Amino acid sequence: MEAGKRFFLILCVLSLIDSTNYAFFIPIMPDFLISQGISLSLIGVILSFFQIGSLCCSLYLSKYLLYQSKKNLLIMGQILLILANFGFATISPDFPIEAIIFLALALRFIQGVAFCLIFSISNYNLTVLYPQNLDKYYATFEIWRGIGYSLGPVIGGLIYEFMSYSWCFIIIAVFYSIMSLLLFPKILKYQAEMEAEIENSSPFLKRPITSFKILKNKDFLLTFFVFIFSFMCYCVIQPKFSQHIHDYTDLEYAVGLVFGVGDFTYAMSGFLVIHIIMRLNFTRKNLFIMGGSLSMASLLLLGPEEYTFLPKSLVTIIIGMIVLGFSQMIYIPILIPEICEIMKKNDQSSKGKKEMACCLFSFALALTQIFGSIIGGVLGDKFGFERGMAIYAVVLFGYLGFFAVFSKQKENYKEKINENEKKSEIESLLILEKSEAN
Repeated sequence: MEAGKRFFLILCVLSLIDSTNYAFFIPIMPDFLISQGISLSLIGVILSFFQIGSLCCSLYLSKYLLYQSKKNLLIMGQILLILANFGFATISPDFPIEAIIFLALALRFIQGVAFCLIFSISNYNLTVLYPQNLDKYYATFEIWRGIGYSLGPVIGGLIYEFMSYSWCFIIIAVFYSIMSLLLFPKILKYQAEMEAEIENSSPFLKRPITSFKILKNKDFLLTFFVFIFSFMCYCVIQPKFSQHIHDYTDLEYAVGLVFGVGDFTYAMSGFLVIHIIMRLNFTRKNLFIMGGSLSMASLLLLGPEEYTFLPKSLVTIIIGMIVLGFSQMIYIPILIPEICEIMKKNDQSSKGKKEMACCLFSFALALTQIFGSIIGGVLGDKFGFERGMAIYAVVLFGYLGFFAVFSKQKENYKEKINENEKKSEIESLLILEKSEAN
């Protein structure tokens, strides 16, 4: 047990460093690409290749994670991440523009693959270490990750102010290499021990669960899409958010600060979620509805659309980002535990349920970030930022209503089945007693 706690702490530290690394990229690379005359549309495509890499990797892992050594996949992810940082450092303004674009696309894709490998294995480890308290430990894990996302842009901006583009990535790559050398001997030791224990404890399970079987499960689809619709609130704001902030202030760093408020709130609200909300014994269904409702409210604040009669000010927008950050901490940590629970109820004998749940989580994150940005761009261009966000809030409200009603119907249906089963059992016992009496 003590070894498990140490392993969990090391995984949290690794998550903090990793997320700082991903977010470190944000204030540096777009500025460099703009200075080379690359259009904003193409920069958006380059940035999205992170999610495309993660999406492709999650599709691969959903089939083969059960058969692969988790230890080897972790090593591969760390190596790819370090190589990507050194790769970004090699991009020079003297390169032809085509070479810069190609390298940026390729390296961003590699970053996405590395993220998916490390994140999926870390999530899987939590499902094995704490099968009974997954919600709590995922929330704790997300606190560390959220802190990293908050620190990354700040650290990147500070280093970029004093160093050249290449030196920024060299510094982070060297730092990350040193931290990997310090953390990985322990990580690999615990990972090998855990894999050996799992191999010995479950040799008689059936063949692995398949993606097709999961996608036929209505409970899974309901949960999967309520997560996607809710998390998409964070993504749909991104294409037009910078321009929207500049309608209220001319300060160039204001956008980063406002986004940072959301990330910081996400991290810090984890303590509130763990110590108060999860102790109130809400069902996961109610937590999804609560988180989705707050996400919807945040979109109305971030506009705000004139029909909401909310004051149009930077303060209202900052409050909206705080609400958005808080809402994500309510529903993100419970997705993997809920998927595991659904698959367990559906089929207890198949193996690979935990691996599949972690892959589906990575898949959902990547899918949402890709399509969320596209939807946000279309809504912003067609209707403007304020009305576009209000329209998406209405769509989310509709799905939350559908989710609440349909989930309730399924609960009532299951209760009726259980009551009928109990009645039939009682009737069978009465018949048996009468036959014995006769």
